[in-house]
Amino acid sequence: MLIIGKRLYIRILHRSDVEQLKNWGTHQDPLFETYNFPKTNKQYRDYWYQEKQGRFFRKIYGVFLTDGRLVGYITLKSIRRIRKIAELGVVFDPKELSKGYGKEALEIFLNYWLKEGKLKEIYLFVGAFNIRAKKVYQQLGFIKEYEYWESFENPKITPEILETLGYDEEFFKIYKGEVFCKYLRMRIRMENIHNIHKVY
Repeated sequence: MLIIGKRLYIRILHRSDVEQLKNWGTHQDPLFETYNFPKTNKQYRDYWYQEKQGRFFRKIYGVFLTDGRLVGYITLKSIRRIRKIAELGVVFDPKELSKGYGKEALEIFLNYWLKEGKLKEIYLFVGAFNIRAKKVYQQLGFIKEYEYWESFENPKITPEILETLGYDEEFFKIYKGEVFCKYLRMRIRMENIHNIHKVY
């Protein structure tokens, strides 16, 4: 599979591509720490790739600039081939944010999977505090199905740290000494694909 855009292209991520992740930047905001790729050894990178690239129910795709630089990856998880439904995961190099790469990549990726009928529905989960991601998903045509509260995905964020960060009670709550975050489930189907206004 090869999807070509104006400034980038998407294909299956190979094990050799994972070595580029060592050069990625780091999120300075502790709320996004779980998106940082650990600067670890080859054994961990082998394990990471094997976990991400499942044979049947999970696939990972690299997002590359025309010069071959890996700037992001998109994961399809919980793939249900008969029902044609899958969960989407998106991660981009912190150094490459605010350049429009994420939106362009998702535009051509969703067109490939939905417009050509390979999938009927793609859904995702996003923290309500992640304003940048929510805005992009809404622009692409994703619709919020529901919201829910759950323990925050980063256990290092303690109530004390959250207080220091000056958290917004719309997105975070502290209950019995534990940090909870509001999450959204969003989905896009073929009938929403017209909201994707730009095809490369």
